[in-house]
Amino acid sequence: MPNHTSGKTLIGCDIDKVMQEKRYHQDNTLTLQKLAQHLGTNRQYLSNYINQEKHMTFYDYINDFRLEEAKSMLDGKDTENQHSLEDVAMMSGFNSYATFLRSFKKKFGQTPSQYLVNKNPRPTKNLLLYPKQPIFFLTCAQF
Repeated sequence: MPNHTSGKTLIGCDIDKVMQEKRYHQDNTLTLQKLAQHLGTNRQYLSNYINQEKHMTFYDYINDFRLEEAKSMLDGKDTENQHSLEDVAMMSGFNSYATFLRSFKKKFGQTPSQYLVNKNPRPTKNLLLYPKQPIFFLTCAQF
């Protein structure tokens, strides 16, 4: 039987840890009902928990995980798996590129392209600047 008494945990486990490990946010059709089923609780309790303990809506909570994953992909060192910004958005769970852009700018204060340029002012490695465009190798010598 789920434990709903702890202020820090949900159903006896840390919901943030479960979200990070199970990566439910990657499902772009994830609903409050589906997540509640995954966690073994009901949607009303889960909604109240997220609203009261996390101080955000369900979709803000899920999108926060998606944005952190997208940012991690943009920060990644893996040059073998090169992806467009649109691919990063979809792989992190967004079903709309426009929603990804809007959410990224709201959370981080800049677009994903601006983030990449600002994190690499003199790019020496792969940059993902445009959706559906191949990755370009930019070096200081090309400026």
